[in-house]
Order: sequence, then structure tokens, then C-alpha cells
Amino acid sequence: NVTELLVALSQERPYYELSVYASLFNLISQMYLCGYIASSSYTNPNKQAEQIGTVLDWINQNFKEQITSKKLSEISNLNFNYLCKIFKNFTGQTIMQYVNEQRIEHACYDIAKKNKSVTDAAFGNGFNDLSYFAKTFKRYKGMSPREFKAFIKNNKS
Repeated sequence: NVTELLVALSQERPYYELSVYASLFNLISQMYLCGYIASSSYTNPNKQAEQIGTVLDWINQNFKEQITSKKLSEISNLNFNYLCKIFKNFTGQTIMQYVNEQRIEHACYDIAKKNKSVTDAAFGNGFNDLSYFAKTFKRYKGMSPREFKAFIKNNKS
């Protein structure tokens, strides 16, 4: 393989570059097959799904707590930037979109079923800022938390 590469390089015939590329690809392929090069670009989709499943389970159990990139990296055993990339590939959402969606859904449940105040629902589900909660709630539900509470109150049978 190396000999083919050297011959292709030394002859410089028309389009010799193609022979050089072919020889290089063949050489690299043989190096992979013989184990001289370990592929770091190949990722097992099943392993990724398992890692994302672990992250989703952890978020679903801990959404009320402060969620840090460091903690998510620890539980997934992945670099945080890489985790963000595969999380979005698997779920179609960023990690924070998913966390906020869980928090908002649980806040809605607390407001509608447990008759909690908007403030208690926000702070009880991981939001530390009422303004951010109201803005996020409106983005996900199309109405403010107070409008949602009034809607639920007016539509109870």
C-alpha cells in the first residue's frame, strides 16, 4: 500500500492526484482494519439513546432543582457541548427547552389540580424568577399564568 502511494507520487502522470488519494484511502482503511487507528468518529446510536434516556430520566426526577451543565455531563458521561448536540438530535429540543417544558407542565398541574397560587407553582417547580416564569409560561401556553388560572377557575364544572 505504501509502495503504491510512493509510485503514484513519483510518476506525476495526468490525474496522478486521484491515484494518490486512492492509495491514501486504501492505506488508511487498512490501518483501521488492523487496529492501528481507533475510530473516534463512530458513535453507537444505541449508546447515545441510552445516555439521552439517562439524562431524560434524571431531568424528569430533578426538574425542580437547579440543573447545571456540570451535573448533566456527569450523569451522561459526555462533554456538555456534545450532550447538547445529541440531545437536540434525539428530542428536537434543547436541554433547557425540555426542562422548561417539564416545569411549565407541572406548574399547570399544580395550578389546575392542586389549586396552588401562581407564585407557589412557579417556585415549587424550579423557577426562581416570577418574571421569567411568566414569560416562559406564555411562550409554552399562549397565555399568562394568571390567565390560565382564571381560565381553569371559570371552566370547572
